[in-house]
Amino acid sequence: MSTSLKSRCAQLCVGVTSLSAVLSLVAVNPVRAVTFNVVGASWTDTLFGTGLPASLTGTVDIPIGTYSFFPNQNVSAPFTGFNLTLNVNGTATIPTAANIRTDSTSSLTLTASATDLNFSTFGASGSSAAYLTFSGSGGDYIIGSDGNPGFQFASGSAGISATNRSLPTVFAVSSNTQSVPEPSTIPGLLLTGGSLLVLRRYYKKSPAQNEG
Repeated sequence: MSTSLKSRCAQLCVGVTSLSAVLSLVAVNPVRAVTFNVVGASWTDTLFGTGLPASLTGTVDIPIGTYSFFPNQNVSAPFTGFNLTLNVNGTATIPTAANIRTDSTSSLTLTASATDLNFSTFGASGSSAAYLTFSGSGGDYIIGSDGNPGFQFASGSAGISATNRSLPTVFAVSSNTQSVPEPSTIPGLLLTGGSLLVLRRYYKKSPAQNEG
């Protein structure tokens, strides 16, 4: 192998190594949040006898991933932002906080994909609830399980309203019309494409030049 060819091979190795280092930095960066539109949260009371209409509309932002909350937790929900309106019998409230609570035997999972946000609970009972709450100064929205295997509830100055909701459920759907790659696939795609570019640059030289 000529000295020139050895030099080019060494440059190729350095290029691939540098590319891998850059991709390592990309891989550890936080995954950007996806905006989801809340669905299935418009109903008329069937549980408290008020007959009042209620709804939760708007968007929530959360990075793609699975978020599990095990028993005995009372923590902020993992949303990076939300823009919601809670309405009970025509009176609106703007939620300003999101919280997750699980009791002694219950757990809760939020699963955000490129297309939707799923909500599920496990192990809930009459003495051990699991639920997500959006709250504001004028009222609250709750979705979860207790003695009832699935429900959603709203309260406000105009009254209260609740109904059954089958769980697990799609809580929201992505507002992005373009496909969003899953986080684990991004570094691999970049590495493959980047390496091909480096190889193409090298082999673009003529055989005579490579033998130089």
